[in-house]
Amino acid sequence: MAEDSQSKRMRRVYEELATAVSRGDGLSEALQGMGDASVRPLATLVAATDDAATQMAALAVWDWHEGRYRRESRRFRALLIYPLIILALALVAAAWLVRNIGKMYIPLVLDWDTQVPLALMWPYQVVVFLERNLSLLLGITLMLGTIWFVAVPQVGRQFIIRRIPLYGKALKWHLWSTLLRMAAVLVAGRVPLETVFSALEKHFYHSALRRSAHQLASSLRRGEGLASAFAGLRDFSPELVGFLDAAESSESVQTALDALADIAEERWLLYLAWLKRMIPPLLLIIAAAIIGFSFVLLASLLMPLMSFFS
Repeated sequence: MAEDSQSKRMRRVYEELATAVSRGDGLSEALQGMGDASVRPLATLVAATDDAATQMAALAVWDWHEGRYRRESRRFRALLIYPLIILALALVAAAWLVRNIGKMYIPLVLDWDTQVPLALMWPYQVVVFLERNLSLLLGITLMLGTIWFVAVPQVGRQFIIRRIPLYGKALKWHLWSTLLRMAAVLVAGRVPLETVFSALEKHFYHSALRRSAHQLASSLRRGEGLASAFAGLRDFSPELVGFLDAAESSESVQTALDALADIAEERWLLYLAWLKRMIPPLLLIIAAAIIGFSFVLLASLLMPLMSFFS
């Protein structure tokens, strides 16, 4: 399993497990003795089962879903980073244009005792201010970035990110599809339902599903059914809760969790498609704004010159 795993962290975990098992330790004791917070969900899963085959299947399922979640999350974050990079490059290009034209044109106009167009004067002053205080601005940016990643808890960052239009909703359903799919596969592997959500509660503790996963795990620990546990969540409609109630009565919880994962994945892909459709128009709007600003700037430069020569 260490040779087949694509995650460096999981390869290290499997190698330590192999060493511990060769000494005669059990999987549960070996996982609990690692002391790594990221291994706690795995220790919870393994400790709830006595069958070695079930324990190994739970480890394999967890590893596969972890790899899939990381790959999808990287592609998902790129959707937001890509237009931000384009916007930053566009702003740098516009600042370069304003600086060079203003540096060449403003002294000439002042020598001719002609009024400098506002379309150039104000942007030029802003660019000059930024250029003179670049080191100070970089220091402030570095300080704010450090505060964002160090002082602000990850839960707070996720809370802010979830408020981004479309992106936040897509992130929520992306996490829900991952959680429900992992739960369905683990339940199919004969892992108790309460143990599954207790492990997922620790796995999603610092994500946007922290509160929901904790609420589900607490309801199941109190002896409530899966339908009543989901009924207390705001993310699910009464129709989906009724579907879970019917699935519990027919003992097909794994099928119901798979169906919920499919619904969450469809909503995630829907918001993802909307994001992909919106990015090209936004980039076109940014490009059109820069081109339009350039035309207005050139026109505002030519008009005083034409009036001066006339």
